[in-house]
Amino acid sequence: KTKTIIDIVNIMNGFGLVNSVLVVVPLSIIDTWTEQLRQHSEKDYIECCLVGSKTEKLKRIGAFTRYNGKEVRWTLINPEGLVVIKECVKTIKFDMAVVDESTTIKNHTANRSKMVKLINSKYKIIASGNPIPKCNGEIFSQYEFLDSGIYGNYFYKFRERYFALDHFKGIKDFITSSRKIEYLEKFHSVSFVVKKEDCL
Repeated sequence: KTKTIIDIVNIMNGFGLVNSVLVVVPLSIIDTWTEQLRQHSEKDYIECCLVGSKTEKLKRIGAFTRYNGKEVRWTLINPEGLVVIKECVKTIKFDMAVVDESTTIKNHTANRSKMVKLINSKYKIIASGNPIPKCNGEIFSQYEFLDSGIYGNYFYKFRERYFALDHFKGIKDFITSSRKIEYLEKFHSVSFVVKKEDCL
């Protein structure tokens, strides 16, 4: 997934479309991203890992966003770190925002999900090895970040449109086969799946 995203950014940078990228990624794999950038980026780039205290994060992102060089600027931060610097999330504009391991924002009521949706960017990507680990309703928050026009802005309307519920208002299954088809068509309208056996 990481190499694919890096390639997309490099291609779009060649067309003058993307120069600054914010990657929201679990803290445990930020180092993987820095290594993948070293291996696969064909463009000159600089990176900024927003780790440490709130003061350190704000200082780094402030200096980084003021930089006017020609290199692709990659800013890496974990979802919880994004909540910490929430005051500047809406004010800084990125050309592209990426949420890697996007199930970290599958809960539409979680603070980190709400913060990710405030990111100001023209282009957006989500990536996950398994975007729906437990139930089909988990895609709503991920797609709301990606493009709220796909499933809408209101989780409960989305849930009522597509799913039958149990006594505890939990999602059981699709309400009808036609709604399942509609759900899947919308799901695949902006996504693609590649299996390990097809690419490794």
